[in-house]
Amino acid sequence: MGHPLIRDEDISEALKEIDEHVRREYLEGRPEEERDWRTSEQREAERIGEAMRSLDPLI
Repeated sequence: MGHPLIRDEDISEALKEIDEHVRREYLEGRPEEERDWRTSEQREAERIGEAMRSLDPLI
């Protein structure tokens, strides 16, 4: 009949999972320095896109 209730704990847990995923997939794989800024920007955009696609099931 009605929609299941979403508890604060459920939201907190989902946000924690998203944060861990982003850190693991995006931030930890990041190189310290890039010489070619264009290549660096392209890689950053690809990483963000991949992270967003993999987060889709969690949202």
